[in-house]
Amino acid sequence: MKTHRAPLALLRPLMTAALGFGLLGLVACNGAQTTTDGTEATAAADEAAAAPVKAHGPQEKLFDRAAALDLRADQKTALASIRTRLETETAPTRAAHQALNAELASQVRAGKIDEARLQPLQAKVEAAHEAERGAHQAAMKDLHDLLDSTQRDSLMTAMASERADHAKGEAEDGRGHRGRPGMRPFHMLKGLNLTDAQKTAIHAALPARPERTEAAKEERAEKRTEMRGEMQARMEKMAAAFRSDSFDPAEMAPPAGRGERFGKPMEGHMTQFLSAAVPVLDQSQREQLAQKLESKGVRG
Repeated sequence: MKTHRAPLALLRPLMTAALGFGLLGLVACNGAQTTTDGTEATAAADEAAAAPVKAHGPQEKLFDRAAALDLRADQKTALASIRTRLETETAPTRAAHQALNAELASQVRAGKIDEARLQPLQAKVEAAHEAERGAHQAAMKDLHDLLDSTQRDSLMTAMASERADHAKGEAEDGRGHRGRPGMRPFHMLKGLNLTDAQKTAIHAALPARPERTEAAKEERAEKRTEMRGEMQARMEKMAAAFRSDSFDPAEMAPPAGRGERFGKPMEGHMTQFLSAAVPVLDQSQREQLAQKLESKGVRG
């Protein structure tokens, strides 16, 4: 499933469970049967638990880190069934994303973006995510219940450490604000060998950026800092709850409309950018971009 990557990504699987945006489709593991002791059974469980799952970014990292814990054979077998279940539970969302990406790729090849045709497909993607909300919250609870307290603590410690390293790397190379509203996402056209004339034409086709006073810039920066702080605090609260013996992801759900506050401006931003960029590309460049969209989708 295609998801946007964000600077605070490495603890975001916990937040994603509350938001309902394609976390891990985890299943209940109570009553799992213990496998027969022996090298073959253990090896099979190891291989199954580590099997790849069609999730991306923080979701995949959380699953991988859980598989890397010192798990019993029965836990590894249960984790393997969780990964299999994920494929089924997220299939409608993947299908919705694929349909959207296919239409967008078709429009890119045609040389013009038709937002009216994209809107119903975008609505289906949003509806598919929303339909998964309860399943993802229950799934996160099941993962919590599968692990003992030591394993849960190890998992959260590992995720927190990676998150810190990730944030440090972004701060050092300037990636931290790559996708915020207001930025021009030329990274989507990476590898297309744009000429200077094409870059100038794309900039000219985009709406002019509004002039902001210093006070307005400071207010905007303060709001961004506030939003990031709220997200950070919520993630830390959920991580602490996950470490505990009692955990209910539904209680960690953000206020109504929070998903819209973070997600919808970026969707419009990307469509607006492509509407300006696609007519400027030549046929070969449009084909390269279309193939990228079909294989990876739109990334912020």
